[in-house]
Order: sequence, then C-alpha cells, then structure tokens
Amino acid sequence: MLKLRLNRIHLNRPIPPVNRKGIIRRLVLPTTFFAGLFYGAGVYGSSQNDKFRDFFMDQVPLGETVLNICEESNLEQLADLSKGTIEVVDQSIQKIKSIAGVTDTSSTTTHEKPIVEKIKAKTEAAVQRGKELSQQKLPEVIPKKIQPPPISVVQEAPISVKPASSNLPTYDREIPIGHEPPPGYIGSAPRPRDPSTGPIPPPPTLPLLAPTVKELASSEPILAQLASSIDSLAGFLRDHPNVIVRGKDPSGLDPPKVLSTASEDLKNLADRLQNLKEEKKLELQSKLDLQAKEYEENWKNEFDSERVKLSEKFQQKLNKELEVQESLINERLEQEVIKQGIEIQRNWINKIKSEIELERDGRYSKLSKLESCFKQLGRLTLDNQDSLDHQLRINSLWNSIRSINSNVFDTQSFTKIPLDNHIRALKRISANSHKINSTIDEDDQSVDLLSTAIDTIPENVVESGIESLPNLTLWYKQSVYPRIQSASLIPKQGGLISYLTSYLLSNLFFTNLHASSSPFETKDPIHILNQVDKFLDIKDLNSAIRTLNLLDGWPKVLAHDWIVEARKHLEFQQAIQVIETEATLQSLLS
Repeated sequence: MLKLRLNRIHLNRPIPPVNRKGIIRRLVLPTTFFAGLFYGAGVYGSSQNDKFRDFFMDQVPLGETVLNICEESNLEQLADLSKGTIEVVDQSIQKIKSIAGVTDTSSTTTHEKPIVEKIKAKTEAAVQRGKELSQQKLPEVIPKKIQPPPISVVQEAPISVKPASSNLPTYDREIPIGHEPPPGYIGSAPRPRDPSTGPIPPPPTLPLLAPTVKELASSEPILAQLASSIDSLAGFLRDHPNVIVRGKDPSGLDPPKVLSTASEDLKNLADRLQNLKEEKKLELQSKLDLQAKEYEENWKNEFDSERVKLSEKFQQKLNKELEVQESLINERLEQEVIKQGIEIQRNWINKIKSEIELERDGRYSKLSKLESCFKQLGRLTLDNQDSLDHQLRINSLWNSIRSINSNVFDTQSFTKIPLDNHIRALKRISANSHKINSTIDEDDQSVDLLSTAIDTIPENVVESGIESLPNLTLWYKQSVYPRIQSASLIPKQGGLISYLTSYLLSNLFFTNLHASSSPFETKDPIHILNQVDKFLDIKDLNSAIRTLNLLDGWPKVLAHDWIVEARKHLEFQQAIQVIETEATLQSLLS
C-alpha cells in the first residue's frame, strides 16, 4: 500500500518546466570554442608545413589575417624563449642550492632539508606557471610574493622572584620540571652570553628584476614573467635568511651573486632577443622586397599579355562588327534599289494603263451598254420564267382540286373512295412550290398554308379513304334511321324489355310529318331523324351532323359510327375548300 501511494504521489506531481538554454550557451560559446580550436590548430600546422600554410592562407576564411597577426607578434619564437627561460631558471635553482649547501648526497641536517624542499617546490611551480602563461599568451601577471608565516621567537626572560622573609628557610637547588618554586626560593643569576655570538646582521638587500625589464614587458611577456618569478624567489630568500647561513659560506667568503648573475643573463637574453628580432625583421623585409619585385614583374608580364590578348580580341570583335555593318548597309542599299525599281515600274504601268483607257474609252462604253442590255434581257427572261413556273404550279394545283372534286364529292358511287393518290399529288406540288419560291415571302406564306391544310388531314383517313355523300345518305336511310326509330323510346337505364316495348310502339308513330324550320327547337328523336333526312336530301352534310348530335341515350349510341364517317368526309371537304381558296388567291395575284 505504501508503494502504491508513493507511486501515485510521484505520478500526480507536476513536471517542472525545462529551462531553455540561452543563446550564448547554445550558440556563441560553442562557436567561439570550436573557432579558436580550429584556427589554433591551423596556425600550428602552418608553422610546421609550408603546403598546409599555403592551403590555410588561400582556402580558409581569415586564415591569412590570423597568420599575419601571429607573425607580427613573433609567436614562432615562443618555443625558443620558453626553452631559454627554463634553462635560466634551472641554473638559478642550482646556484641557490649550491649557496645553501644542498647537494645530491644527504649531508645536510634534518633542520635545513624541509626548507630547501619548499624552495625547490615553489621554484618549480613558478617555472611551470611561466610555461603555461607563455603557451596561453596571457597578459603580464606578476605572482604575489610568498609571505611566510611569522616565526614567533620566545625570548627567555629571567625569573625574578621576590625575596622571602628572613624568617623563612632558603632553597638554592634547581627546581624540577613541572614544579612551582617553593616559598623563599631565590633563583641563580643568568649566565653571561658569549660575546662571539652577537645579534645576527640583517641579510643584504636583493635587487628587483621586474623594473629593469619593464620596457620589454609589452613586447616580451615571457621575460616579464621570468623577472617576476626571480623577484618572488628573492623575496622568499629575504624572508628566510637561515637558508644562506648568515650570508657566509663554509670558506668564510661572501655568497655568490646569483641574483645579479641571473639579472645579467636575463638582460643579455633580452638583448639577444632584440637583436634576433631586428635580424629577422631585416631578413623578412629583404624577402618581402624580393617577393614584391618578383610579383611586380609577374604582374607586368601578365598585364602586357592580357593587354595584347584584349587588343586582339577587340580587333577581332571590331572586324566582325564592321563586316556585319557592311553586310547590313549593302542589304539596305539593295532593298532601296529594288524599291525604287518597283516604284518606277508601277509609275510606268499606271501611265500605260491611263493611255490605254483613254484610247479604248469609246469601245468600253459600247461594251458596257451591250452588257446592260443583256442583263436587262436576262432579268426579263427570269421574270417570265418565274411567272410561267408559278402559272404551271397553279394549273397543276387546280387540276388536282378538280380531280378530287370529280372523284370524291361529285361521284355517284356507293363505295369507300381512296385518297392516297390525291394527297400524294398535293404534297408533291407543295414541295416543288416551296423549293422554287423560297426567296419570295408571299409564296412562302402560301406554301405554308397549303402544307398546313394538307397536314390537317389525318393519316388514317388518307390510308382508309372516306365515304361518299350518296353512300352516307343510303347508309342513313337504310340502317341508321330504322334503328334509331325502334330505340327512340328506350330510357337511359333501360334493358331488354324496354327495347322490345320501344320496338313495338315505334311502329305506331307518325313519321311522315312536316319538319320544322328550326332544327334545334326540340329533342324528339323522330323529329330529329326527319330533319337529318331533309338535310341529306339537299346535300347539307354539316347541318345533318349538327342535328344528329342532338340525340342522347341509346339513339346517339346507335348513330355514333355514321357521325364519325360523316365527320371524316366533312373534314376532308373543308381542307380541300381551303386549298381551293388558296389556289384562287394565287391565281389572282399572278
């Protein structure tokens, strides 16, 4: 349970936001570090290999500038200076050891050995620090003088004890260590000192080297560091005078002038470095002068060669331009000559044409008159031809109408009359009229009216034909009239008994009555039948159909077939009348 609670606590704990690194840590510091490492390795490789130096100067950005800065700072001599500095410091250490009486054999006392080891360690540390500073090219840093801890000197003070009273016993023996003096103790007088062991004279003042090389500190930082190291050693010796044993060596002579010798060596080294710099400067200047002369000669030769090449190229280009311009000028001249020739030829042709026209003006006028006469004659011929064609079409249309009237309406036959030949002839006449007179509006209207009248005739009528008027009259009198008369008394909802009753009673009617003048006054079946019979006798089929439509009930059902055939006959007759009227109109207009 405890583990589960701890896991829930850890899961519910909010995740702390991740701190993003700044742009300096992410970009500036790594870029600066890798750039310094890359250029440092390039400078070192350039000092070791000439081919790599040329590559570094030509291909690497700012490579030549970095190498020039390193050459101006004389960084190539740092290795030699560091080696010389190490040798001088080693010599100084050996001299200090010889003065202090320290040898490789363990002949020194146990009291002086720790001090010499301290001096050696501090000297080596100072030398190592000087090497690091010289390699890192740091500015002048003067190490602080080592201040040894003050040595506490306890002077033995004479013990003064007040004299005890006269009545107390005296004690003249030495007091044991760790015991207090008894009452009445009188100590012995102090021992007199040896006059030969007087106070130790102060050590001689050691000179400082840093001020002497101050002028070279800016140009030679290694010398300044070396001088500061020697000054620190001198300060250490000054603070520990026991190292040189009161300033006397075993022979009783003065100590060797180590520091002065080191100072002189340092000055000589500085002079040598200065002379070496001057020599290298002169040598480099001479090399630069020679190289500049060589470069100048090469540049002059290249300049002359390039000038010759440019002059040749310019001459070639100029020759080409001259050739192009010459060809363009010649082409323009040719075009101008051709243009002038064409213009002259045109002028001559115009003059010749004008003279010919003047000479043939009379002939042209006669020919134009003849042409106008021929055109007028052609127009008259065409007009006559159109009139003749129109008359022929009208005549053919009238012939078709007369044929239909004689074969359909004026016939005395009692059979069904076919209409397909007559309708086919009318359609052919209408199509020819439409093709010939398609440009005339009036003819177009007449042709449209003729075709419309023909289209009103149903196809079943054309195929099956129509009944003639005598046949319709005979059909009515023999079949329709008796049937309607026998069924005239049947009601609308009547059955067989009603029919038998109507059939028997219809024979008792008076049928030969005089018909009234108005056919639409009554709906009596017998009266309507008499009226229809009268209209058929005078050949008024339209009035007969209208009168027969007044019937209702069973009489109208019995008359339905006759009415349909009569309507077909009447519709065809009306269409033929329209065509006849149109033919009459065209005859009048022509």
